[in-house]
Amino acid sequence: MPLPKTGFSKTMIIVSIAMTVWLLESTAYATEESNNPFLIEMIRYSQDLEQRILEQGRPLTVMESMLAEQADVRHPELVRVLVLPSVPEPKSAVLREKLQQLGILRLIARAKGSAKGYGIVLTTSGAKSPGVIAHELVHVGQYERFDGIEGLMRYHLPDLEANGYRDSELEGEAYRRALEIISNARM
Repeated sequence: MPLPKTGFSKTMIIVSIAMTVWLLESTAYATEESNNPFLIEMIRYSQDLEQRILEQGRPLTVMESMLAEQADVRHPELVRVLVLPSVPEPKSAVLREKLQQLGILRLIARAKGSAKGYGIVLTTSGAKSPGVIAHELVHVGQYERFDGIEGLMRYHLPDLEANGYRDSELEGEAYRRALEIISNARM
């Protein structure tokens, strides 16, 4: 069946249809995500914690900067480290409940460090461990790859829900890369 005379080429019409389909699919996906309280609260918690670290934290030391380079952090000059007695837990009841269900809330309570964007919070003992610092710097590099907190959380949270913390892709990468970095540093 021939196309009606519109002044547009077949290619332009096909591209227009493809863009319309993509837009409709993207809108449906964005709407689904915007109704996900876990995602919304995790992004908020992470952004708030990153802001606190960036305001109160210190720049990387020379040794930490070398680890950051090995962890493929593109902008180590933007990274800040805040040492606290413990990693701050989220206050949101929605987020705490979901993290409890996933078994992650108890891990936060025992964590020696956590990265949120360009901010790293370390416990006093975590700040003395090159392995913990390397692990968190790998996470900083991941945040860079995913264009920040929101991008990483949109990717990481479904993986956490499906596979759990220990078997999630980004955690596995951070453990493996930190081990490689520390092993290479000792040679």
